Amino acid sequence: MQREKGSAKKALQDLKMEIRGSQNTLIIAVDTGKIRNCACFVSSSGKVLRRRFFFTNTIDGFNQLMRQTRFYQNKEKLPLHITH
Repeated sequence: MQREKGSAKKALQDLKMEIRGSQNTLIIAVDTGKIRNCACFVSSSGKVLRRRFFFTNTIDGFNQLMRQTRFYQNKEKLPLHITH
């Protein structure tokens, strides 16, 4: 178990350095819930693009999230970096 935590921590540190070295990454933080989720869109430079985006925990809600993601990707010309 300790080894897994160490490797996860290292992976997170590596990702953090990769993002900080990039000037063009779209970061999406999602707080998930049973019924409703909330997302925040931020550029790798730290510019908050949208602080709170609420969407339901359904396929329609996921599609709303994807539309918002594409909107900010196009608006800011930022690629999406997916992690879990």
